[in-house]
Parts: sequence; C-alpha cells; structure tokens
Amino acid sequence: MPLPIEPEPLEDIKARFHLALEGVVDGAKVASGEVERPAIDRKHVFDFENGMRLIVSVDKNFGMTFLHVSVSVNEAYCGKVSDGADIMASIMADARERVADLLDRPEPELKTAFVSERGVLHLGYGWPL
Repeated sequence: MPLPIEPEPLEDIKARFHLALEGVVDGAKVASGEVERPAIDRKHVFDFENGMRLIVSVDKNFGMTFLHVSVSVNEAYCGKVSDGADIMASIMADARERVADLLDRPEPELKTAFVSERGVLHLGYGWPL
C-alpha cells in the first residue's frame, strides 16, 4: 500500500534526504518479499508541493550498486504542463533537476532510465556518487 501523499517544502525534503542514501537495498530480496520496498518507508519517499513524488534509495541489483530514483506525478502536476508539451520529457527534466538540487551538486551520471509497465519513471545513477 503506498504511503499517503504528504507534500513538503524543499528545505524540509533536503534536511532529511541523506537518510534515503543510508544502507543498500537488495533488489532480489525486495522482489522475493524478504524485505519491504523503499516506497513504504517514509525516509525514501519525497512528495513535492508541485505534485511530484520521488522514491530514492541506493540499490544493489543485477550485480551493480546504483542510486535508484522512482518518479511519479499526480493529475494536478500533469495539468500544469503546458499544452502540446511532451509530458514525459517535462517529468524527466524536472526529476533530474530535483535530484541535482537534493544532492547539492550537478546531476551525477545517468546510467539508465525507463518507464515501468505501471507508468513509473525510473532513473539509475552510478554509485558511489
């Protein structure tokens, strides 16, 4: 069950962002149900006032360790994107900018990006940063 949406000001998100980077999530154990998904642990979940949600964790999967950012948005967010704009491109650009903001540095090297069957954008960055 997803956590309720709890928008926070950027300053509050930045103040607790470091918690999401502590520890490594074992993707195989998440897939098998041995450990919970980061999406249900508030330390990994960041709801922005504009309707974007980032779920951030350091994951180990497929023999690699990487910074994993899942990105979703609500209908209000999509309604703010100007008519004719590529919504996915706008979401991707906004998410990448927020990652750089939260890290207080330029965006790290993006290794992979894909959209899941459920329509969630996933960004994978090289680790360590």
